[in-house]
Amino acid sequence: MIIENPIALGEPLKGNLRGYYSCPIQKNFLIIYLYCRVCRKKGDSEIVLCSDCNKCSDDTIKFIDLGPHDQAYRRN
Repeated sequence: MIIENPIALGEPLKGNLRGYYSCPIQKNFLIIYLYCRVCRKKGDSEIVLCSDCNKCSDDTIKFIDLGPHDQAYRRN
């Protein structure tokens, strides 16, 4: 579902995770990901600094983490 509509399902994150999105899966379980189109449009690519940014198309979705809420945010 995220691949079909990454903006509708995800919540944009702020602060240290600006440019990333989170999507809840269960009560306390989530996925953290990047959507290159929005990252570039908002200028977040200047903050995220993906090493392969120039090699990825705008339609690229990068799944960063999956896990319980507190653990997923702590690792990123």
